[in-house]
Amino acid sequence: MKKFLIIFGFLLIFTPLYAQETEEEFEVIRRDLDRINKEIEILEEKIEKEQRKEKQADRSINDLGIDIYRRQVKINRLRRAEKKTQQSINYIKKEISKYEKEIKYMRELLRKRIIHLYKYGRTNEIESILLSDSFAKVLIRLKYIMFLMDKDKNNIQKIREDIEELNNKNEMLLKDLESRRK
Repeated sequence: MKKFLIIFGFLLIFTPLYAQETEEEFEVIRRDLDRINKEIEILEEKIEKEQRKEKQADRSINDLGIDIYRRQVKINRLRRAEKKTQQSINYIKKEISKYEKEIKYMRELLRKRIIHLYKYGRTNEIESILLSDSFAKVLIRLKYIMFLMDKDKNNIQKIREDIEELNNKNEMLLKDLESRRK
């Protein structure tokens, strides 16, 4: 029994010390647990914030993709319009070239007529007057020559006007093409 009393006394002395030590350890563990919980909450908030940023970035990327698509569609339309404008310009240039050739031909024809009239017209007119049966035939011949000259003059004027109009259209199309390219 003596042993029992010694053990019991020993327990009585050391039990409060052990309990106090256990309570301190518990308090440290509880503080560590609180600190860890706060760190977890902070990390969860950071994760949520990053997830919101990620969703916002996804929306921005999606919006940029839509914007890029729309711009590409617009660029394609402008390229098609540019191609059509260029085709119109080429057509107008061909028309101008055709009219310029016509003017050159008409000028040459008129030049040859004038030379012919200069060389042979006076004698022919005098011969016509002297040899003609009537003065009416002379007037008809002169009217015919004047008609041809007026017709040639009108044709050349019409072609010049057409060329001027085509040049104006060409300038407008070139300006339109330049603005589309910008």
